Amino acid sequence: MKKLKINYLFIGILALLLAVALWPSIPWFGKADNRIAAIQARGELRVSTIHTPLTYNEINGKPFGLDYELAKQFADYLG
Repeated sequence: MKKLKINYLFIGILALLLAVALWPSIPWFGKADNRIAAIQARGELRVSTIHTPLTYNEINGKPFGLDYELAKQFADYLG
């Protein structure tokens, strides 16, 4: 039983070390500034939502809902 716990501990530590070692090689690592700059240069923020009454809806062509408000405020924040 004790050997089994040691094996699981060893595998866990090995997996953690592997994840830490490979973290910088992840394609999206450290590129958030480039994405924000690209959005600002494009002048358009593309957002997808799930169409439910609580998240996004339109009445008489006027959008409203939580997702819409969050996206609008984020777009205003970005300029």
